[in-house]
Amino acid sequence: ILVFPDALLPYVATLTEGVTVPASLFPAGQDMHHASLTPHQAQLLSHADLLIVPDAQTHPSLMRLAARNQQLHVVALTDLRQAEPRPYSSNALLEQQDSSTMATDPHLWLDPQRMAAIAAPLAKIIAQKIPGNERKLAQNADSLAHHLRTQLMPALKQVLKLTHPAPGNYITYHPAYSYFLS
Repeated sequence: ILVFPDALLPYVATLTEGVTVPASLFPAGQDMHHASLTPHQAQLLSHADLLIVPDAQTHPSLMRLAARNQQLHVVALTDLRQAEPRPYSSNALLEQQDSSTMATDPHLWLDPQRMAAIAAPLAKIIAQKIPGNERKLAQNADSLAHHLRTQLMPALKQVLKLTHPAPGNYITYHPAYSYFLS
């Protein structure tokens, strides 16, 4: 199992704990927005069975390379019904190279509620690629969803309340935080 970007790796590693060890296609720190695959990364992609990405439109050149691998199943998290991705704001669309192809905000990994909601459906997809592990993956998904909802979400709300007590706008260098506004 490959994940892209590396921000998804801890989530997928927790989901697959005791079953398999996923790998990040791009190492931590490599800019996912303007990156090109190294020969080693291209080789990893050509041998992978499953690639988990936030959105199919996040990195079009990566999706074109992925399409060359006939055995590769690409899972776009925003395509999972339970993800309920947010639309990109019009300002965020202006910053995209091709705004006509980026309809949803792919940064849903920043929302513990959405990531909790997609844990079980993603575990079922992974189980199809790694048969015989359905029960363990389902248990992992339940534990992960519980942790995200009962521990991480309350802590995140508290941090946001302390740092920004009044509702309003956030100023960032990158339009990635719309999930904090809901």
